[in-house]
Amino acid sequence: MTSAYFSGETSDAHTTVLVCVDAIWEKCNAAGAEVNFDAVYADLIAPATEAAGLEPIRVDHEAVDGLIHKPMYERLILCDYAIADLTTANANVFYELGLRHAARPCSTVLMYSKDGNQLPFDIGPLRALPYELGADGAPANAAEDKD
Repeated sequence: MTSAYFSGETSDAHTTVLVCVDAIWEKCNAAGAEVNFDAVYADLIAPATEAAGLEPIRVDHEAVDGLIHKPMYERLILCDYAIADLTTANANVFYELGLRHAARPCSTVLMYSKDGNQLPFDIGPLRALPYELGADGAPANAAEDKD
């Protein structure tokens, strides 16, 4: 994200920036099934957000020097929309989701793999979009799920 975003200036067609808050690489869900989060991003998140005219940005792909925390928290608070993948019940993702809900409670999309995963009690009542995994850990029905 450029400093122009933080100053309120926009210089391209994407006036809305989307931050993807998710677990990264490959991890196991609660049932022990491997989840390929790079595929979740590439097959579900990026195509759907681009189709909506938004620019998807992964925090873990930031090219910043030093700690990622300051720019990540700035994006979480300042971006118009965010997506949180809750599949692995990652404490970092829950912390980031809490920050996001405190700053912008109505513009965050929650998603999770429904394969052996139950959302925690406090998050369970929130609206979240489920997706299915294939045997390879990638989204099984990406064409249908991203719509």
